[in-house]
Amino acid sequence: MLTSPEPTALAGWLSPTSGLLTLEQHGELVFLGPDGASWGRVGGAVADHVRACLRGEASPPPRLFAALAKSVPGLAEALAEPGFAITSSRALERGGWGLLFVELTARCNERCLHCYVEAGPERSEALAWETIRAVLHDAADLGFQIVQLTGGEALLSPHLVEAAALARQLGIPATEVYTNGVLLDEARYSRLRAEGVSFAFSLYAADPARHDEITRLRGSHARTLKAIRLALAGGSEVRVGVIAVTPADEAHALAAAALARELGVPVGLDVSRSVGRGEHAGRPVPVEPTLASSEGDAVPRGTGHGGLPHGLPPGDGRRDGKAAVLADGSVAPCIFSRDLTLGHVGPEGGLRAALERPRLRLLRDASALPERLAAGAGTLACLECRLTAALLEPARLPQAKVS
Repeated sequence: MLTSPEPTALAGWLSPTSGLLTLEQHGELVFLGPDGASWGRVGGAVADHVRACLRGEASPPPRLFAALAKSVPGLAEALAEPGFAITSSRALERGGWGLLFVELTARCNERCLHCYVEAGPERSEALAWETIRAVLHDAADLGFQIVQLTGGEALLSPHLVEAAALARQLGIPATEVYTNGVLLDEARYSRLRAEGVSFAFSLYAADPARHDEITRLRGSHARTLKAIRLALAGGSEVRVGVIAVTPADEAHALAAAALARELGVPVGLDVSRSVGRGEHAGRPVPVEPTLASSEGDAVPRGTGHGGLPHGLPPGDGRRDGKAAVLADGSVAPCIFSRDLTLGHVGPEGGLRAALERPRLRLLRDASALPERLAAGAGTLACLECRLTAALLEPARLPQAKVS
């Protein structure tokens, strides 16, 4: 019987607060920063000390690691806490579950040029109420800190208010509704406000004509601004996600951010990502935004979805695990990592199984990690999401034995 040896899976530790990734490689330890950049390597007795610290078996020897920390940024902070042994599920959860995206529907009243969902009025995929209920129960049991109810257009789901109410009943700390706001009238707003949700609105330009060109819905700019003012007047927490759809739209995005700030709204600013229709938005890949105002003030970047939701503190590495339930019932590591299927949900549940026993395995070839991280720059704004996507690959079915 002839069999070929299976490559050894990537092995190492993740320090969630600092984001340091420590990998085993030929008897040495290789340190990678949160963005995958090399922070150096150690071997011998020093590597043994580091392993013991990451396992929680020892404290860092002061003199040795004081010198090492000078050459390896973040190492001292990383070694102050035990690291998590890397597994496919731990690569997803990191230091704890933070944000769960729930795409209630792929249907939308807009057809935005850059939409990663490729949403529009013709889309029919949507989560049934029984599935939404099972997902939220799993989310509460797993300890997610915030659920974002999104789409498509979340306001087109007949289950939006009921979902927000259940999330509150289950004790999920925060719920956010991400919407274009076009359908948010007094009645809908009052029902959602009663459930204590926060709101995130998409805005693409201060110029109504350009905003409406991007959404491909005439009058959408005026209706979005009306919805923002309605939520502000009602005392709700509000933020605005501004996306520079094409390189030529960066000035429009900056003007939109300025308009939102004039309204007193926090702004998350980013560029379109090469997912869905965003792949054809005319922006080179990979890309990093270079957006700054004419006065030289840097505009805070968001998470690629227009910033961080209320209730999810930025930089909280202990709770930076993310997941997304897509409108077709598939589970992904992020709303932008739509090609990485962890599992599926249905009326009987499935979220816990997808996250704890994902249909993905750890990368088998550690040398491919830098290239995979670089490739993720065009689609994923978050460094943590890029690292997660780079660490995971589809699990191959066992091959038949040859005798």
